[in-house]
Amino acid sequence: MNSDERIFSVGEVARSTGLTVRTLQYYDNIGILPTSGRTESGRRYYTEKDIIKLEQIVFYKSLGISLQEIKEELVDSPTPKVLEQMLSSHMDILLRKISSLNLAISIIDVSVTEIRSGNSLPWETLTNLIRTMEGSSLKDWANYDFDSMIYDSLKMKNITTKGTIDIYLSIRSLLAEAAMLSKIGHDPSDTSAQVFAKRWWEFIMSITGGDESVISAFDAVNKNRDEWPEVDRELYRIAEPFIEKALGIYIMKNNITVPASLK
Repeated sequence: MNSDERIFSVGEVARSTGLTVRTLQYYDNIGILPTSGRTESGRRYYTEKDIIKLEQIVFYKSLGISLQEIKEELVDSPTPKVLEQMLSSHMDILLRKISSLNLAISIIDVSVTEIRSGNSLPWETLTNLIRTMEGSSLKDWANYDFDSMIYDSLKMKNITTKGTIDIYLSIRSLLAEAAMLSKIGHDPSDTSAQVFAKRWWEFIMSITGGDESVISAFDAVNKNRDEWPEVDRELYRIAEPFIEKALGIYIMKNNITVPASLK
């Protein structure tokens, strides 16, 4: 130990970081953050370099990255490339979790409404539907060649990456709701279907602003479904007939003027 180097006891590090002494001892035992040595009196100590490493561990762990991954890949000054790959990979995991949780909320919401209305749920059919919808993520669209008009529209609306994720999750939630209503056996003209149709229409108008060119760009994506990620393509296939019928009735009942590109 350099005599000019500042050292910190286990207790000091625990107090300054909010971690327990037991946690620090565990990190020491598994080798992810060994103490740098012992004082003359036999007490374990950490150096400033160890504190920086610990801050990295706490940060990565807060993102949900496992201690094993942190130990193998991220501690001891990883290269920018390794760090980027690890964080990108973990982002994909988180996006899939978010997508699955968002989907579960939509399914629960529809199920609760049905139960309150006194309707029985076709459990086997719904279970199969849920299996169909699992495992998708916005990152699955990374290689899709979107029309520049869509990007321009998002920029004009100042929609960030998070906003784009929110749009994707909203679309999947609405598709899941439509698929659920269809599988349960709702008529496209009934109240539940028409409430859904209203929300679908308002959502489409909110992201396109009713702009014909933007609507046409989104419509081109819709017509090019062979290139969609498989899970989202199948979900849309199930939901589309119900959406078209329910929306057609909603538009007619409310005398809505439909943009030419949607006719």
